[in-house]
Amino acid sequence: MSKQYCYLVKYTWGSHGDYSEIELFVTNDYDVAQNYIYKFNAMLDKWSQYYDKLSDKFSDKTSQHIIDRWNQIYEINKAYINKVELR
Repeated sequence: MSKQYCYLVKYTWGSHGDYSEIELFVTNDYDVAQNYIYKFNAMLDKWSQYYDKLSDKFSDKTSQHIIDRWNQIYEINKAYINKVELR
């Protein structure tokens, strides 16, 4: 009998004391998992670059929402796949 696998898509959040893993979904189709990761990581890069440009202009008048969102995006790490063997 051949081995069967499923693919768990997840990302990590934070570092050191507030580190956690966020499990997004599981699928039997590797291509679905890979495509999701590609899109997730591309969007994360896009938003990180956007907020990095804004961070240079932060001042006392900067909206707290923008600062909070920048901090949130900064804490998110890239998505990845865990391959899990079914038994």
